[in-house]
Amino acid sequence: MSCSSARLHQNGFVDKLESNPTIVWNQKVSNTELEKFKEIVEKKYGQHFDSYWDLHKWSVKNYTDFWKEIWHFFDVIASKPYDEVLVKTGSGFLDNEWFSGARLNFAENLLRIRDNRLALICLGN
Repeated sequence: MSCSSARLHQNGFVDKLESNPTIVWNQKVSNTELEKFKEIVEKKYGQHFDSYWDLHKWSVKNYTDFWKEIWHFFDVIASKPYDEVLVKTGSGFLDNEWFSGARLNFAENLLRIRDNRLALICLGN
């Protein structure tokens, strides 16, 4: 983590850092779920991401592949699998049909791990 200000470009990517960032915290990411997901995507799609932002850029450009991999990474339980990740029905992000044909129970997916592990973490500034 670093302290600096950034300007976001209209496309949602960071356009320019306004100052020299000072690292205030750096977590080893090798054991995180995000790193595991990144490695799966890199191997399957022949990619190499040097940073989270590289993965983010790939996910925006390849959104159907990204969401397909998210579905499988999180092992979504569905009584009927999806036919297509995305069916374009409108011009906006939310105006489309995601995971068309799938039938699933949200509660089943959210509550399937019934043990003493932490289920939700919320951190605020």
